[in-house]
Amino acid sequence: MSTIGEWTCQGGDLNNPSECKLCGNGLIEFDEVCDDGKRYDSIGCSYDCMGTLSSWFCENGTSTTPDVCVPICGDGIWTIFEQCDDGDQILYGVPLELSNGNGCDQNCFIE
Repeated sequence: MSTIGEWTCQGGDLNNPSECKLCGNGLIEFDEVCDDGKRYDSIGCSYDCMGTLSSWFCENGTSTTPDVCVPICGDGIWTIFEQCDDGDQILYGVPLELSNGNGCDQNCFIE
């Protein structure tokens, strides 16, 4: 594997071309796990396209469309798209039902 600028290439010989990817172009290419179209850690996918950032869920990325990422409401980690996150989705690693009536509703908006 070699990196030239922002491109990463692997394989290739006289008879077969190299496979190259550009992480952050919004396309899932050879070994990428997640690509939301950004070349930095911020929302959703990691800067190297090898996973998602904590508190984010990303899916549906293909070789022609970027991943769609949404914050995980109820995990106790506030993101910029949530007004609050009281962490009532998970207790000791066990998923629970999100609840209302505690200041932060099940959609992570202030009640």
